[in-house]
Amino acid sequence: MSLPEKVHLDYDGSFQRTVTEDGAAKDLSSATKVAIEFYTDPGTVICGFNTTDDGDNFDNTLASGIVKFVWTSSTFTSYESSLIPSGYRNRVNARIVIYTETHTNGYVIPDPFVVEFRK
Repeated sequence: MSLPEKVHLDYDGSFQRTVTEDGAAKDLSSATKVAIEFYTDPGTVICGFNTTDDGDNFDNTLASGIVKFVWTSSTFTSYESSLIPSGYRNRVNARIVIYTETHTNGYVIPDPFVVEFRK
């Protein structure tokens, strides 16, 4: 299992994930929308961002399978108490969802990851 991505809520930053299929980067250029969802077990979504409604939060190279999520110090302000319910850090699950003409309700990439939110 890979190390968690780290999001420092008081600072700007980014992380990126490469979507793969059979070990190679997957061409996502036909995607109509890409989303990142942060959720708890057993799968309750805390918050999500997508390229249609939150375009400033993405800097993607979809033909190369790269999904880059970008945040500012105010991106998670309204979700902070849910992302870090107590203390100064918390880990939550994250997933990438790809929307295409074929998958209009979205296709969850079967490679979830962990994000550690820090205050």
